[in-house]
Amino acid sequence: MKSYSIVIVALSVLLVACGGKKTTNKNTDNVQKSVLAEADIFNKEIVNNFLLKADKNSQQDAKRIFLTGVDQYRNNNKLDSAIISFKNSISMYPFAKTYYELGNALMDKKDFKMAIDAYKMAEALEYEPISLVLYNLACAHSMIEDGKQSLNYLQLAIENGYNHLDQIMSDSDLVFVRKDENFTETVKTSMSGNTSSKAVSFSMYKSHFASLTLPYQLSEEVSQTVNFDQSISYDYVDFVPGMVNSEFSRDVGDEYFYVGKVAETDKYVALLYSQAGMWSEKPPVHVYLATYGIDKGKIIDFEKIAGLEYYSDSLRTAVVKSDMSVEVKYFIQEWEKNPDDYGYDSENKRTGLNQVAIKNFKIDVNGAIRESKKMMGALR
Repeated sequence: MKSYSIVIVALSVLLVACGGKKTTNKNTDNVQKSVLAEADIFNKEIVNNFLLKADKNSQQDAKRIFLTGVDQYRNNNKLDSAIISFKNSISMYPFAKTYYELGNALMDKKDFKMAIDAYKMAEALEYEPISLVLYNLACAHSMIEDGKQSLNYLQLAIENGYNHLDQIMSDSDLVFVRKDENFTETVKTSMSGNTSSKAVSFSMYKSHFASLTLPYQLSEEVSQTVNFDQSISYDYVDFVPGMVNSEFSRDVGDEYFYVGKVAETDKYVALLYSQAGMWSEKPPVHVYLATYGIDKGKIIDFEKIAGLEYYSDSLRTAVVKSDMSVEVKYFIQEWEKNPDDYGYDSENKRTGLNQVAIKNFKIDVNGAIRESKKMMGALR
């Protein structure tokens, strides 16, 4: 089974208890929010019905609890605490990514039957890349010595892009199924029609980006809008540079989101994705323009063109034009009170937004993002 070393920004989160139909009040607005009972989190019908009525405002809190679980699981090896956190997060708002990580933690806990339930929910909620869910289902079924189901899921995993033959032949979770008389022929036949896993993965990654109508305006309002249902899976780390820190460990302090596709030529694909930290009630969001090789998605270039990373950061707005030029405007924010003393929240109003600079970029025919004019003005 696939595992990772992950680094996370510490978050202070109040966990929500499971185990029954409850409501919870957020702040003082007295808004009632329903919560899934723990007994129902693996029931597809109940989960789907819950999602139809779920309060979208619960998504960010669910993400915070999820990241706490990742910290407990990946950094501190606290499996029991992590499993509780993942279940609490799902009870608040069920995301495919949370079920997938819950399945991984349950595998390490050797609770294989419940891991299967978690992976099947990740599959039902269309976790991407699906090949990893299917591969882990093959591992879990092998561990409970269900060779037929293990082989079925392994075949599906390979057909959906999993072609790491060395892993298949050496993974200790697959010891049982490798003894199956049909194993070799199934893997060989499935592999014969498999293309590069990188190519398949990139094809799946870019399929999540809807084509944008150009010119596309990334105003402050647009750049700061986050759709939590469009969260990018950690398994697409090869295509999102910020997911990896300088030590090549997974950094999950932030969440990344699909925005849209700018262009696709015979040389490159240009995409917009956004990044937001889960440490704030209303996290600042910044948007990247990234270009990739057309086949396997090798990163050609990327540039932060809109939004802001921190409240104290200069704000960017952008216009992406049909000739592949991008105009980026920079603004300095002014506040009613000194933010160093009073912070950046609802009690400290922004009083001014002053444009201080403009940068112009253009994507060249090979996908490089080049500055076409020097910056005008100076940033503080």
